[in-house]
Amino acid sequence: SISGESGERTEDVDQVTVYK
Repeated sequence: SISGESGERTEDVDQVTVYK
């Protein structure tokens, strides 16, 4: 995703869903 943080799940282009 955009944030690119660890544990982040990339599904959609603009979706930022981080699982920490």
